[in-house]
Amino acid sequence: ATPVPDGLLVEPLLDDHLYAVLPMGHRLAGRRRVRLEDLADDPWILGSSSGTCPDARIVLQACGGAGFEPRICFQHDDYPAIQGFIAAGVGVSLMPELALRTVREDVVVMPLTGRAPFRRIVATTLADGWDSPAKRRMIEVLREVGEEFAGRRGALSVAG
Repeated sequence: ATPVPDGLLVEPLLDDHLYAVLPMGHRLAGRRRVRLEDLADDPWILGSSSGTCPDARIVLQACGGAGFEPRICFQHDDYPAIQGFIAAGVGVSLMPELALRTVREDVVVMPLTGRAPFRRIVATTLADGWDSPAKRRMIEVLREVGEEFAGRRGALSVAG
């Protein structure tokens, strides 16, 4: 867990699980699930070349936990563009479910075996004691949307 800086309140809204995204012709594309370690020898595409992308850090930690350091061949900040590079056979990636609301027909999205890595989506506000009806309502809307999304989890059309 990331420490919360003084003066901020953090409210968890949703755990957004990551899925493997592979080119259509990938050797593992016909499976129902994929083990992360089975992708250890593949070239990888990650978010952000700046090294500050939280999603990239999650992927690197997950790969490290699976016993390998991914061979990163390309980095980009745009998930639809990453899907295009995957479709072209440049590499594989892990992508969060929220980024997979639109999936190209020429890539395969697969759940990982075991506990999937995830990114935690939160609402962060100032802990200054100031409150407003608009602020409270926005937090309620974000919470409702997160709960609705979590309730539909598994509706993502994946391989198999």
